Amino acid sequence: MKNSETRDSNHYHFVSDKALPIVVLGLSKKMQWQINSNEDNFAGKVDNRKLSIYKRSDFLGNAFKPVFVGKLFEQDGKTRLVGSFRMFWLGRLASSVWFLSVGFIFTVILISELISKDPEIWNTTLVGILFVSGALLIIRLGMWLSRKDKNCILDLIRREFRN
Repeated sequence: MKNSETRDSNHYHFVSDKALPIVVLGLSKKMQWQINSNEDNFAGKVDNRKLSIYKRSDFLGNAFKPVFVGKLFEQDGKTRLVGSFRMFWLGRLASSVWFLSVGFIFTVILISELISKDPEIWNTTLVGILFVSGALLIIRLGMWLSRKDKNCILDLIRREFRN
C-alpha cells in the first residue's frame, strides 16, 4: 500500500509502512540544531506516542508561530500520525493574559461609568475596542510573518513518512 496523507477540517492524517521507531528516530534527528545549514531548522519533542514540531528562526522569535501537535501510533502494521496546528504556547499565554486583562479592566470601568451616569461612556467603549483590535492586529502580523512555517513542517513530516 502507498503511503497516504489526508486532511479533514482540523486534522492531518499521515500513514506510512515504516515502523514507528524508525519514524520517531528520523523526526528526532531533524530536531537537532544545524548551524550553517541551508536546510530549515526545527525544534520540538518526539516520542513513541506524541510529537510537537515548530520551525526555528535564526534571527527573530515569534510567539505566534504555528506548532504541529499530533499523536503517533501503530495500527494494522502501519505507523499513523494524526495532528493539527496550533499557536505556540507563548503566543497563547500572551493572548490570554492580554484579552482577560483588557476585558476585566474594560468591564470595571464600564460598570463604574454606568453607575455614575458618566456621559463619556462612548470613549471607554472606543478605547476597549481599540485595545482588542490592536491585539488582533499584532496576532495577525505574527501569523503572517510565519506563514510559510506550516508548509515547511508538513514537508518535513511528508519526507519522513515516505518509504
